[in-house]
Amino acid sequence: MDTAPIYDDGRCSLYQGDARQVLRRLEVDPERTVVITDPVWPNAPAGLFPWAPSPVDLFAEVVAMVPGLARRLVVQLGCASDPRMLASVPESLPFVRACWLRYRSAVPRGTVVLGADVAYVFGDHRAPPRPRRVLPGECQGLGRRGRGRTQHPCPRDLSHVRWLVEWFSREGDTVVDPFAGSGTTLVAAKELGRRAIGIELHGPYCGLAASRRGGTFDFGEAAHA
Repeated sequence: MDTAPIYDDGRCSLYQGDARQVLRRLEVDPERTVVITDPVWPNAPAGLFPWAPSPVDLFAEVVAMVPGLARRLVVQLGCASDPRMLASVPESLPFVRACWLRYRSAVPRGTVVLGADVAYVFGDHRAPPRPRRVLPGECQGLGRRGRGRTQHPCPRDLSHVRWLVEWFSREGDTVVDPFAGSGTTLVAAKELGRRAIGIELHGPYCGLAASRRGGTFDFGEAAHA
């Protein structure tokens, strides 16, 4: 596999490959790095992510690398996603808190109303720089779950991810997303002055990320080379 990112502008890099391999090659300062990600969840509909046959094992192998890579881990899941996969988060990353990421309007799925995502924060307990002194636990998103500008089957609300980046990383940090999908974390990180590193195995999703334009984030055609 090629070790070079498919896109790198000095502030944002995108790798197409297996996160378990790419993370081993990253050279970052753990004190200035935060992992913020939305992994493949174990109770996803059958066939939705056929290239990840064991989401629990995949997540466990990836998070085992985080203590040597970053000071904080933030895992975003849907409110109907099974959180028991989080049992594999290493003890060296202590639990900080859960955060509710609410949508402006909810949608039903079977007998469950999907009105929020949940972000689980591990690792560094330190508060943000002044004037902020505490880590909050609730965000009201701007959109509705399942709606977005990409064709990814599980898009996340950009306002939610921007809130996570703003509160759980610091300006100048590196934000790493080992399950980058259509690039929402990369968009939010770059807009907020962080260096962004994304890893995505599935080629079509890399293409979605590469086609996103707006604000300070523009992969342009170079990502398709």
